[in-house]
Amino acid sequence: MKFNKIKEVKNYKEEVIKAKIISSEGSIPSEAGNYMLISEEDIFYSLPTPDEAKKLLKNYMHKLNPEESKIFNKILEIQRKINPVYGY
Repeated sequence: MKFNKIKEVKNYKEEVIKAKIISSEGSIPSEAGNYMLISEEDIFYSLPTPDEAKKLLKNYMHKLNPEESKIFNKILEIQRKINPVYGY
């Protein structure tokens, strides 16, 4: 859900959270230092560092749903073509 005006948020009936963009690289919806309102239906993708990917594989793969798991495995496949030890 994209909100262009604060009054749209007030009329939105679902729960939202406020997230601050700490840093960014590449194409993002807003600049670092800005805030975003995120609803439960939103899906945001990020590229984990090799160490973060390793931690995800070791500690959190069981918490991903089938779609999330498929996407993460695709990220691993692509990144391992660039860096063969990505996530190991």
